[in-house]
Amino acid sequence: MRNAKLFVFFLLIAITVQAASHRPAHRRQQSAKSTKPHATKSRKQLPLKKATARHRAAKATTHAQAVASIAKRRSAKRRPAVAVATTAHRRAARGRTLAVAHRPVQPPTNRAYTVTATVYQAVAGQTDASPFITADNSRIRPRYGSHTRWLALSPDLLKQGGGKFHYGDKVQVSRVSPQLDGVYTVHDTMNRRHRHRIDILTHRREKLSVFAPGAKLRLAPAPRKSRAQATAVAHARPGRKVAKPVAGHVVRRASRQRAG
Repeated sequence: MRNAKLFVFFLLIAITVQAASHRPAHRRQQSAKSTKPHATKSRKQLPLKKATARHRAAKATTHAQAVASIAKRRSAKRRPAVAVATTAHRRAARGRTLAVAHRPVQPPTNRAYTVTATVYQAVAGQTDASPFITADNSRIRPRYGSHTRWLALSPDLLKQGGGKFHYGDKVQVSRVSPQLDGVYTVHDTMNRRHRHRIDILTHRREKLSVFAPGAKLRLAPAPRKSRAQATAVAHARPGRKVAKPVAGHVVRRASRQRAG
């Protein structure tokens, strides 16, 4: 019995050895490797991490390229608008320049001169040998007076003497007296020894004696046209002068007759 047990034991050992000798090489290597202690970092994890880093770098590069392309497209879209705005700005500036170039020259501001105001009469002692004829060859009527609204200026105020006023100009006189303040016409000149003075034509019967050193003199504003005058000028035919103001209803009736 004992011999039989030993025979079975040795037979099992022989079968085990024979099976081990016929095992494939790669299985033997795998089993040998499995016997080694496990490392903290396996060989399979290292390529995976490298691939992940490369993937992240490629993703970041792609994102940066996408952002750059979007910014480039936006700037390309904005360029035409900026160009149009610049062109419009240049056109507007050119238009303003042309408007300034073709703008009519406006007269200077209506300056007020401080003068000394006096009065005179058309007599030989105060004028010359022909007292009823002024310096611009205008004739004074016999029934003249302060209501005539004529005056004489000192030579320095006239254009010939370097001033601003001409003969025939309408001037506004103020700060003389309530009776003499108003609009006058320049028709005469004073002696050359006077400067910044005006002489208002009056009559002896008015018995006016005036000496106002703080009087103001300036060009009078042009009178505004009435509505009838403006309508007549607007409906006047080319080359035809309007002799006198025409009422609005007359103009409208004439226009209806021409149309009908």
